Amino acid sequence: MKYLKLSKTELEKLFKLLGKDASVQSFQRVQAIKLSSKGHSIKEISKMLDVHYNSAYHWIRKYQLEGIDGLLDKPKSGRPRKISDSEMKIVESIVNEEPRSIKVSIPKIEKQLGTKISLWTVQRALKRINYSYKRTRKSLKHKRDEKKFNIKKNSTEI
Repeated sequence: MKYLKLSKTELEKLFKLLGKDASVQSFQRVQAIKLSSKGHSIKEISKMLDVHYNSAYHWIRKYQLEGIDGLLDKPKSGRPRKISDSEMKIVESIVNEEPRSIKVSIPKIEKQLGTKISLWTVQRALKRINYSYKRTRKSLKHKRDEKKFNIKKNSTEI
């Protein structure tokens, strides 16, 4: 494969692509194209970017066939999220009302969003916004015999 020859306008378009919210992968792809235009071989590019030879080859080939559109990330397949980014503020505010028990918040969330939702879905959504979930420890205080407890407590104190 010959080295790429890029015009000034093509280089400017590549720099604009880097200026946007580019992912790490698309940044690497652009770097591969720029390195190829500077006369580096695919083998050198793959070593510089610490990627497999085939990856660098495909990025350059895709750029030749599709142009800049070939470097951009394509939409991923999969099921859409039940809780969208816009609905996250609603979920967050409801969970903050009763942060110790997400289960209590679920009916309120379902009512606000108008859809059935599971505990796991809410936990995953909260994890997306860097909340951590810990199950609260259950107390058995209501089941203990206070007389025996106090006797034992006083006997261990010195």
